[in-house]
Amino acid sequence: MHDLQKVELPVGTHSEVLLGEHREMIVAWDNIISPGERDILTNFGLNQGKSMRDSVGALAYASVSRTAFKLAAVAEIEEGVFDPVEFGRRCEVIAREQIERHRAAIENGAGDDTDDGVVLERSAMFRPDVQS
Repeated sequence: MHDLQKVELPVGTHSEVLLGEHREMIVAWDNIISPGERDILTNFGLNQGKSMRDSVGALAYASVSRTAFKLAAVAEIEEGVFDPVEFGRRCEVIAREQIERHRAAIENGAGDDTDDGVVLERSAMFRPDVQS
């Protein structure tokens, strides 16, 4: 019997994880995903008279669900283990950090994080002045 490898979200702050060795991948991913999310939110939310709260909430739920499914699948493929409780704890830590980052950006009058160059929490899909 061998020790099962944990399959989990990386540990660290936004800057440590997103600006670390995978920064280029994260930036490329965000550049691809953001326009699609904006289009989905516009077509299935705004254009159908639904509130941003409902549309973004459903998309966020789907995103968390998809992420958990991917981690569970990787755990099975690589004969590891995926702990949903630890996943929930990491999601909470990440969410709290993003709330603080959002507050700081608003207080500083910035629409993004110019200090680190990775903008995930204030993407163009939430700005009414940006058209798809």
